[in-house]
Amino acid sequence: MATSFRPSALTFAPHFEDRVWGGRELERYGRELPAGRTIGESWEVSAIAGRSSVVTAGPYRGQDLETLLCEHRDEIVGPFDPAAGAFPLLVKLLDAAEPLSVQLHPRDDEARRLEGPGDGKLGKTEAWIVLDAAPGAEVIHGLAPGVSSESLYARVDAAGGAALGAEAEQALLRRVVVRRGDIVFVPAGTIHALGAGVVLAEVQQHSDITYRIYDWGRRAASGESRELHVEKARRVRDAAPVDCPLLNLADIRARAELTPVLDCAQFHFDLLALAGSETRAFSTKAPGVAPGFHLWMSWEGEIECRGPSGARTALAPVEFVLLPAALGAYEMAARGPASAILVRAGARQAR
Repeated sequence: MATSFRPSALTFAPHFEDRVWGGRELERYGRELPAGRTIGESWEVSAIAGRSSVVTAGPYRGQDLETLLCEHRDEIVGPFDPAAGAFPLLVKLLDAAEPLSVQLHPRDDEARRLEGPGDGKLGKTEAWIVLDAAPGAEVIHGLAPGVSSESLYARVDAAGGAALGAEAEQALLRRVVVRRGDIVFVPAGTIHALGAGVVLAEVQQHSDITYRIYDWGRRAASGESRELHVEKARRVRDAAPVDCPLLNLADIRARAELTPVLDCAQFHFDLLALAGSETRAFSTKAPGVAPGFHLWMSWEGEIECRGPSGARTALAPVEFVLLPAALGAYEMAARGPASAILVRAGARQAR
């Protein structure tokens, strides 16, 4: 028999993933990386089986998010479509010490067709918040003008896992220089990759499906070329091009109310900026809006989440807190000039 839910702010221990392209830059953001490992991803909020986030404080300390959702999905998530999975989002930090493979992700219907039904068989639309970028660091976002996806796939097939060469790579792929604060939107069906020297936060659908198209001729530890998924990629529809970057947080005239940043069918972002000692009230049960969880990422400065029971959760930059849909009223308070990004699932609702 399920126990009654005790609404409270949820913070989580990160889950680290070794990647051939990873590094150690996430230590700069307070993550205590295991010694001797090359960490490419820190999973900050996840309910994916086997890699579910573990609560670090409060009444549910030590429990993982996947288990909590089994008993309390409505109280944590709100009335979202169960087809979106137990939890609709997956949040990570990525450190690209070396370039990632060129890849794309399917839409929901394509994921079900290509991977079969089952938990986690969702598409993957995602967005990036660039935390840092070395001078001149680039991302790949789509194809070069006039290049079709099939022409890229044909060249990759012909290369048989070998590198195409710098000239061909430049001619085929659209490269964009990024900087701290850039918001990059990556709809499912967009060919993309991170270049070396980029560190970012990624918000995506709760899916771990990736189709690797090209890997720069890189080889696995066994000496073999890493597996490519070109045939599956061929069955994914091309996404319509979008601006890259979509915008930069420093260019937004943020205010002490929420300022819209990004809106798509799967999630939306808003920016909150507070001067010293300012406090703003929010609610996961706002009038005229369906209840839903609030997920905050502190951006700059120190900010504190104050729950209805008086509990306080302090957030340093690039820390996260999940406020369940059942929580209700709470406050965000600055300890000095500070800003934070509010992430919510689904498209923005009109009031």
